[in-house]
Amino acid sequence: LPSGQAWLYLSSVLGKRIYSYGMEQAAAKGTVCQYDIFHIELSFQAEERERYEEMTDRMAVLYRSLVQVYPHLRKMNQKRRYEMLRSLAEEKGKMTARAAALYMNLSYKRRSLVCQAAARVSCVCELIKRLDPGKRVLIFGERIRQAEELYKLLNERYPGRVGRYHSQMGDQANKNILERFRQGDIRILIACKAMDEGIDVPDVSIGIILSGTSAQRQRVQRLGRIIRKKEGKTRASLYYLHIGQTAEDICFLPDAGENHLIDLEYMWETGEFHNTVYDDKVISILEKVRKNGISDDRLEEIKRCLNLGCVRSDWTQPMSYIDEEIKKSDHVRDKNYWVCMKMLNQ
Repeated sequence: LPSGQAWLYLSSVLGKRIYSYGMEQAAAKGTVCQYDIFHIELSFQAEERERYEEMTDRMAVLYRSLVQVYPHLRKMNQKRRYEMLRSLAEEKGKMTARAAALYMNLSYKRRSLVCQAAARVSCVCELIKRLDPGKRVLIFGERIRQAEELYKLLNERYPGRVGRYHSQMGDQANKNILERFRQGDIRILIACKAMDEGIDVPDVSIGIILSGTSAQRQRVQRLGRIIRKKEGKTRASLYYLHIGQTAEDICFLPDAGENHLIDLEYMWETGEFHNTVYDDKVISILEKVRKNGISDDRLEEIKRCLNLGCVRSDWTQPMSYIDEEIKKSDHVRDKNYWVCMKMLNQ
């Protein structure tokens, strides 16, 4: 049976869903730690945008021709529609088969273009510069070639501290790299679909979705790698990259509950991140310190700290939490950072 018909058959046999346990419930019951989800909007380069629009236009023409023959396509959700188009493409001898096959082919190429947009690798490299160097990072990707490209760039910047895990590495190599990650020899691990199921990863508090998946099950699994509650782990962060003005889903997990959902924009031309609320606060602080008179060195240190804080949620934490972090800071640069976060919070 086609997958859509199979779903209807199984539902009639097995009955309705008995129980559902979502992220909001898990957070309320303390099953997972508190977490922040960052939606980072990226943009195409000019050539990529042109190719995307061209494929979109061709798909629109094909879709209109198919709807004329199968008007009920309009009433289907995206999943059911794709299932029907896939079935139509396999029906040899029909006039609509070629149109459906071409539509599916263009759809695949368009998804690949979105998935492998150049800004994704650039964004991850700039993001990791700003994250806490004492925390381990798990990066999820969809394409091995993209994972290898990112690995090469990060390994040049952090030699010996980056690993990758995917199906082409081989079982033993993957086992070895995972063990090194558990032991802390490796700080950054880049993983493709090979790690979506059945793999126990170590305690990690930062996750990055380099290229996303439309499957909700995979989304939950990936988030679960990051927000597992363990002793000493109070908060986790997950960064979800998406291309603006495309068909890509921008909502990673809508049931975030009381956890933070923060929107960022990455400018690949300059390597900068922007958040409207955060940027306004930064402008206000810099105006105040300049009016009060400050040395160039101190001003640059404040800018450094504020630049780091843009991609973190530290500035949104309770004042008591920030004060405690200031007390615990062993290094001047760390203390300066938390003092700046306190200034943003006031």
